[in-house]
Amino acid sequence: MTDKKILDRRFYPAGSLIIEEGARGDCAYYIESGLVEVFTHDPDGREIRLSILGVEEVFGEMALISHDRRVASVRTVEDSTIITITPEDFKLAYASSDKVFSKLLNVLVNRLVDANHYIVTQHKEIADLEGAAHNTVKNVSYSLPPELQERFQKDIRPILEELMAVLNKYKELSSEKLDKLREDNNLIEDS
Repeated sequence: MTDKKILDRRFYPAGSLIIEEGARGDCAYYIESGLVEVFTHDPDGREIRLSILGVEEVFGEMALISHDRRVASVRTVEDSTIITITPEDFKLAYASSDKVFSKLLNVLVNRLVDANHYIVTQHKEIADLEGAAHNTVKNVSYSLPPELQERFQKDIRPILEELMAVLNKYKELSSEKLDKLREDNNLIEDS
């Protein structure tokens, strides 16, 4: 007879919340089938998607290492089968690794926390700019005589739509892509 552990495997229907941001975490999850969405909220309560994860991907792993509160929420996008990785499972794997590997895991977790914070901040700044642009257009429109307000709205609409398209493009950029874009811009300016 073998001492093989029976995995804690659960079915979650689409739309199920598996992890809630801010809750204490003590396990990680492995996606056996399905799709999940990792998301957070900015300080104003707007939802920000951090990533979509699929089969054979892991989430919630930071709580196993840092023992902190969850930094993001996770919900199923479609019906999913998820395997729970307990602290005991992790401790066995972690204890069998050397100190260099353990240190590497801690560094990776810290960098991931920083990257999540960066994404939330970036989305908040873009959302604030969008709001400011709309408010400015509205205020300018109201300051015009009534017979010019409709014309102004019609003239400014394509400019606003272009601005929103550009902002949406930059919402999708990761910190690595932004660094590459900055580097490319510096090369252009230097030439």
